[in-house]
Amino acid sequence: MSDNLSIPSRPKRVVILEDEVISALHLKKHLQQAGYVVDNPILRSSLDLEKILSPKPDILFVDINLGIDMDGIELAKQISSNQPIPIVLITGYGATEIKNRAASLPIVGILEKPVRTPLLQEILRKAGMF
Repeated sequence: MSDNLSIPSRPKRVVILEDEVISALHLKKHLQQAGYVVDNPILRSSLDLEKILSPKPDILFVDINLGIDMDGIELAKQISSNQPIPIVLITGYGATEIKNRAASLPIVGILEKPVRTPLLQEILRKAGMF
């Protein structure tokens, strides 16, 4: 099985909200190798919605456990109420409970850590990122 992702037809802007630096950089590497324009990951200490949404990203990866008073699902609700942006939730835990809590959001997928290229590729296709 190849680790290569399909290259998008035009560079797409990706934002990653993740409290674990290593996980964020690993995901960023996967996306950059596939030709995406990936902003520096935004860590919990710098969660500024205006900064996250300007310019508007084509897709947003949000970790569930951000290590702040608001989890990733609550943050995704707040973001999606401002702008329709495809959102991918990232988790180190099982996806079933997360799917239930996120059912009303414009979630295009749940990416489990560690990142596996086939699942990432499937989520990006579903989000129309190719």
